[in-house]
Amino acid sequence: MQNIKKNQRQGRRSVGKLLASLYLRIFAPRQVIIRQATGVKVFRLASGFQFTVSLFLLASLVMSAVTLYGYFGKSSQNQKNRLILQAAKERIHSTTEQNERDRLELEATRETLNHYRVFLTSLAQNKRELANSGQVGPKLSSELKASADAIIRAEAEIEKNLASLRGVKPEVTVSQMLAAQTAALQDQAQKSSVVNASFSSQGPAPQNNGDQGSVETMVQGASLQQMVSLLRQQLKQSNERMAEMQATLNNNNAAFNQMMTEKRTSLAMVDGLKAKAVAAELKVKELQAQQNAEVIRLTASTNRVVGNLEKLLRSTGMNIREVIPLEKPKAATKSGGPFIPWKGGDKDQAVLTGRSQDQQIRANFNQSLDKLNSLSKVFYQIPFSQPLSYYSVTSKFGPRADPFNGRMAKHEGLDMGVPMGTEVMATAPGTVIFAGERGAYGNLVEIVHGNGISTRYAHMSKLLVKVGQRVNRHQAVGLSGSTGRSQGPHLHYEVRVNGIARNPVNFLRAKSNVLQ
Repeated sequence: MQNIKKNQRQGRRSVGKLLASLYLRIFAPRQVIIRQATGVKVFRLASGFQFTVSLFLLASLVMSAVTLYGYFGKSSQNQKNRLILQAAKERIHSTTEQNERDRLELEATRETLNHYRVFLTSLAQNKRELANSGQVGPKLSSELKASADAIIRAEAEIEKNLASLRGVKPEVTVSQMLAAQTAALQDQAQKSSVVNASFSSQGPAPQNNGDQGSVETMVQGASLQQMVSLLRQQLKQSNERMAEMQATLNNNNAAFNQMMTEKRTSLAMVDGLKAKAVAAELKVKELQAQQNAEVIRLTASTNRVVGNLEKLLRSTGMNIREVIPLEKPKAATKSGGPFIPWKGGDKDQAVLTGRSQDQQIRANFNQSLDKLNSLSKVFYQIPFSQPLSYYSVTSKFGPRADPFNGRMAKHEGLDMGVPMGTEVMATAPGTVIFAGERGAYGNLVEIVHGNGISTRYAHMSKLLVKVGQRVNRHQAVGLSGSTGRSQGPHLHYEVRVNGIARNPVNFLRAKSNVLQ
């Protein structure tokens, strides 16, 4: 048991160490270095700060995803609600048309019932007249009167039914049933007419014939009562169905109202999103203006640095174009004409130049940065450093009296007096192209630094480098001596640009203004 608990503790420690190592690996402390004209600024990003920023960005992404999901979900639901509303409108329209057709059919049925009501009234009157005429027996006469009374009661029921039908909105099924019942009434009326005609033509009838007529009349009265009862049931069903349709219509209206409410809510949400988009656009424009101002400031600072470097380069006596090639000329456009300044706005200027204001600002910054990079590469290759730790100038650059014959001669270097065996150092990084003895130079080392710049170190007693060797600034290339055409231990130092000797003093004076 103790071993199990011990293993669990060790497992938890291992997981904790793994999580801690992952945390330190992902959110390791970092440094951001920004170089400016005034110096170098270093910003330290702690692990906790990186972790907090990561959590904030993750939460922002999740909230944006949830907002977009809710917006598009609402849009889909609104589309479904619109389809449901359209189907409900079509159903209501169809129901309205069907009710109008049923109303017309019901009116026709009412007219038919009214016609047969008049016919039944006439039939009942004929039967009473026949019973009172004395042409039939007493029993048949009483049956005819009873049949007439039954017809009158049926007529009253029909009249009552017609009165109740005047305020009812019919259904298709009710119209069909009323049509069937009308046909049945027509059939029964025809039968009653035949009976009445037979009584009128035959006169007094035997007792058994009277009994048959009485039975037939009773059957007709019962049929009329059944039809009236059926009509009542149909009217009740019609009212119930109309109530159901009214409830359905109310539900549809409620759904429509709810849908309109959701639509208004969605429109309000869209307006809110539009307002947020406008605010975000204004914020972006504000940030873009700030960024442009910062880029303009950096461009101006870069241009100042470039101007200082160009001024420093000119102080050495060098032509900038000797070490930095000119830009390629643009192709001729074969156009011309007098120059008339344009007075349009920034947009028109952007059309003419093919660049917007922001693009022009960044193009100017990139151009200044390219110049600075080119000058930085050149300055890295220019021999600004001292070849000796200490020395005294024994002969300057330019015309001088030759130390051996006294005649005027051109001295293409700088003689630096120094004790024998003093280390001679490379004044700039480069590649050794000569290391050996060369006539009056004695033991000579020549180094090329790039962009047509080279340096020579003569009269050395010992060489410390070989041809093809890559040397760094301040690296020892030999020991001072007095080999070749020399009167004593010194260093003959030359600086050449594209093979032409330049005054080394100009380069050495600029040393204090160059960042090593």
